[in-house]
Amino acid sequence: MPELYEHEIKDNKTKKQESALAARLSARATRQYVGRKENQSDRVKGRSGMAYLGAAGWYIPVPTVLGALFGQWLDKHYPYNSVSWSLNFLLLGSAIGMLNMWFWLKREGIDKAKEEQELRDKVLSEVQQELEEKKEENKD
Repeated sequence: MPELYEHEIKDNKTKKQESALAARLSARATRQYVGRKENQSDRVKGRSGMAYLGAAGWYIPVPTVLGALFGQWLDKHYPYNSVSWSLNFLLLGSAIGMLNMWFWLKREGIDKAKEEQELRDKVLSEVQQELEEKKEENKD
């Protein structure tokens, strides 16, 4: 139903703005509360940078070295004057290693994001249950 008077329009705008602000503040407070809960419960579980360095130490150098060794073998058995098999397979091995590392980081990032979202959902459902229990206690 359209508002009849100007003060009713102002009141509706104010109410809409207040409800939007309340929704944003609620979402922010929930994120902060979930973040505190995560820090309390999963301090030991967190991934360290050493895991990523260890993975980089395996995913990149191993294919690079294997490519260089295979290139040396090709140079010995199939010599070709204008092409260095060692250099070509060294570059190919490093490219494969970097691609493997990129896929691994992408997968780890997706897995970590899923774990964090599941934890947030769990904490949020616990908070909602606590609020419902408090409401029921206040009704009694």
